[in-house]
Amino acid sequence: MSASSHYDVVIIGAGLAGLAAGIRCAQFFKRVLIVEAHSKLGGLNSYYHKHSREHLFSNGLHTVTNFNPVHRRWGASMVTRNLGISFEELQVYPAKFPSRVSFPGLELTFDNDPRTLEASVAALFPSQIDGYKRLVAAVLEESARPDASMENCFEFVAQFITVPELRDALALPVLSYGGYREGAIDSRMFAILFRSLLIEGCGSPVDMKVFLERLHARFEALGGELARRTTVERIVVHDGGVGAVVLSDGRELTAGAVMSSAGLTETGRLCGQTWGQPGTISVFQWIGVYDRPLEELGVCDTLRFVCRTPKLDWHIPGDRMFTDIVTYSVSDNYQFPQPVKPHLKVSLFSKATEWLGLDDAAYEARKAEYVREVLRLTHEDYPSLAGTTAVVDDSFTPLTVEHYTRHPGGTIYGGVEKTFDGRTPIKNLTIIGNDQGGIGIMGAMTSGILVSNFNVVLSK
Repeated sequence: MSASSHYDVVIIGAGLAGLAAGIRCAQFFKRVLIVEAHSKLGGLNSYYHKHSREHLFSNGLHTVTNFNPVHRRWGASMVTRNLGISFEELQVYPAKFPSRVSFPGLELTFDNDPRTLEASVAALFPSQIDGYKRLVAAVLEESARPDASMENCFEFVAQFITVPELRDALALPVLSYGGYREGAIDSRMFAILFRSLLIEGCGSPVDMKVFLERLHARFEALGGELARRTTVERIVVHDGGVGAVVLSDGRELTAGAVMSSAGLTETGRLCGQTWGQPGTISVFQWIGVYDRPLEELGVCDTLRFVCRTPKLDWHIPGDRMFTDIVTYSVSDNYQFPQPVKPHLKVSLFSKATEWLGLDDAAYEARKAEYVREVLRLTHEDYPSLAGTTAVVDDSFTPLTVEHYTRHPGGTIYGGVEKTFDGRTPIKNLTIIGNDQGGIGIMGAMTSGILVSNFNVVLSK
């Protein structure tokens, strides 16, 4: 960090939203600083080594949505154009196999060609295909709206799909990927996620380390500064704007604009104010590394979203293990130019309330119980894996997420309330990332770019 304490833009957090915002702002401003509490970049989508440097694990689903954008001002085309970086440089590769949505007695297939899901709907629900086509058209329109919509997502879908089982099947992957509020999310966020995941499809980087290094290199090439292992203690508000950003070591920075990916509630606390409503939804995730490609072990999905009950109920109990919904991500089932270590990620939704107050022994016992149940469910969904043991495995809980991201409760989709334009009550302080509505890898980068464009760059 430079000895000078004034910056044109200070950004809190070097996750994907922060890095994208940093790159975008560094294209227009001389002095841009990103403050990151940890040594590694990425936030919710970071990486770590386990046991040895040989085993590199990436957090999250390891999935980049919007792989086949239908418009240059949307998704991957918009992101790469604004960042001055190509998909080739980010090394994102398409899926090798389709993905599935599974309910008892019902299964939909989707991939990077939207006609695959349409054909799957037509085969199972021929009476609904016209309504489904109208839903897709409405999704494209709703996702492009400049203003937020508070319409219930299930009511939105019900305008086009009259069979409840199909409504639930179409909602499951969207809510599993970004259901930030229990019960139902707003229709605009639903449309954005539906379009991103089910219409424009998925790709993956070889690993998040390479992906993040490319973004960091672009930021540095533009003259951006990054302060690692540095936390923000508080934000001083003066005359309705940011007077100073005070770091934990006592240093005070001034800035023309401040952007925060810490979360709406968390950023409010830094200002001594109460904003938003914290989220509650987190995850327990198990990752297994196998000695053979998973396709050789009978796992020929890229993603799989499973609901074990006939009806979808998007509520996470928080006082017991919740196994109704399981998400699988197969990290080697992409068209990578060289073989990668076969990773299977299995996720169960959870809440921090289930893990709080446990001593070390009880905590480890609960984790072991979760791992046993995850493996039982996995072998039920993929019987071919039953006789195979992972070479290396790891797992994390909501408290792990909280420790490394500083999001209370380890929430993975941000707070219940969003500021969709990024604005806060502080005139030169904006929110980026989950609490602006930027969920997932591509969503977070989109958030950093759009908030920069409309609230920082245009005000230059």
